[in-house]
Amino acid sequence: MFDNASELAREVGVDPSTVRDWIYQGKIRGYRSEKKKKRKPGQWWRIPENQLKLVKKKPYEKYSRNYTDTEIAIIVNACEPIRVVAGMIRRTANAVKIKRCRLRKQGYRF
Repeated sequence: MFDNASELAREVGVDPSTVRDWIYQGKIRGYRSEKKKKRKPGQWWRIPENQLKLVKKKPYEKYSRNYTDTEIAIIVNACEPIRVVAGMIRRTANAVKIKRCRLRKQGYRF
């Protein structure tokens, strides 16, 4: 289950507002979360994993350079803040955040 529209957007390579539009148009199924917590509009949705098959998957072209095994090991084992890790492997902090999110989904533990 994707926790919000932004997570699915990262996987597919589109803007989070596009994912919300797909939900409103009925192209994919999403479930509203509790509104008790103060959340931003994109965080109201919970989207099942099987909905990923309904949309065409493509990587972000800007960040499509493959990660080496060494870079993955640094990301997984580093205790430093994300900015420091990003500087070590010469990537942006946002790229490291996205990679950590994807590694978590693959079963890595930090």
